[in-house]
Amino acid sequence: MQEVGARMVSSVIAALVIGVLFVSNLDLSEMYLWFGMIAFVSLNSWLIIRHYHRVRPRADLANPRFLATWRFLNLYLSVIWGALWSLAPFLFFPDASLVQIFSVLLMIIILSSTPSVTMGCYPEIYVTFLTPVFCSFGYHMVELPMEGWLHKWLVPAAWLSLVVYSLLIFKTQVGAIILRIRLRDAREEADAANLAKTRMLAIASHDLRHAIQAATLYSAELSTIAEPSQVNTIGKIRSVLDQGNRLLDHLLGVTHFESQALAVSPEEVKLLDVQSDLVSVFAAEAQAKQLDLRLELENETIFTDKVLFVQILENLIGNALRYTDEGHVTVRSRRLGDGLELTVADSGPGFDPDRVSRVFEAYQSFGGHAESRGLGLYIVKRAADALGISIALESVQGEGATFHLMLPRRCKTVTEVVV
Repeated sequence: MQEVGARMVSSVIAALVIGVLFVSNLDLSEMYLWFGMIAFVSLNSWLIIRHYHRVRPRADLANPRFLATWRFLNLYLSVIWGALWSLAPFLFFPDASLVQIFSVLLMIIILSSTPSVTMGCYPEIYVTFLTPVFCSFGYHMVELPMEGWLHKWLVPAAWLSLVVYSLLIFKTQVGAIILRIRLRDAREEADAANLAKTRMLAIASHDLRHAIQAATLYSAELSTIAEPSQVNTIGKIRSVLDQGNRLLDHLLGVTHFESQALAVSPEEVKLLDVQSDLVSVFAAEAQAKQLDLRLELENETIFTDKVLFVQILENLIGNALRYTDEGHVTVRSRRLGDGLELTVADSGPGFDPDRVSRVFEAYQSFGGHAESRGLGLYIVKRAADALGISIALESVQGEGATFHLMLPRRCKTVTEVVV
């Protein structure tokens, strides 16, 4: 239907050109009949196109009745356009020269072939237009006073080729639709399998963490009764268990983000309250590593999900403290346009420049760091996306890293975001 207008305009122009070229061969009644038919067919097409564009935005395209109605209207348009062009040989050919006849025939073949790609999807409509037109022209070609048989078979051959072409297009379109449906079904099956895998991984990680925690408790108890020569070995065992526990914590976070919708509960959050919570969590760890932990957040209030927002900062600060051996970890905020920029900077080893673009992907290892850093940043990115916070990394290997978070003054207020 969206192409009916262009086809109508080109057909009207061609019909007017033929009418003007042959007007000297027509008597008054024939001229009125031809131009009257052009006006009738054009008006019908215009009214139907106008009605289509009026009802299309609010139509239910899956309604069989709606589809049947417009299929019938397209069939009607094919019939009246076919009737118009089937009149042409009866009006123009009796007194026309061979050059004029073959010129008109060539124009008809061109006009009939141009819509074959789209109208070929509806063979019955396309053939309904072609058949009366080519039967009329074929009859007059047979009646031409010419020797030989080529001119007699020219029109039937053109009709047959266009019909076969439309059927091939119809078959191709149906095949493409079937492939799209199969692809959609395959994608849904793959998503379901991936979800099942993720949930199984979450369950296994949860159970495995309990085993590691039990082993950690036993190693702590063992260290109290171990001989001095065994304390160092037990300490290494506990360090390995702690690292495994951290990895499982991050893995559980990843599976949580991948396996379900992330509930977002926005509220007014004071940055100074967040700063106080972060100091209480990380002050002891920074002091144990003799790092300068600076939190310099402004007295601002944002509208966001506090739990997710704090989780973002905890992951960034926790990673910075874990991988920084000396120097500082600094968290600052400042007004920037209509929003706030929050930075988390450290003086740690930084990131390999070749991998900075992949830093927020899951299960990545960066510059010799443990994979937990990659998992933590993956969780950070997913949470930031859920809150409408843009995040970027600036890093020079060996000179530390700075994460830039752009916070809108009011973060997302949706109640649920699928991540």
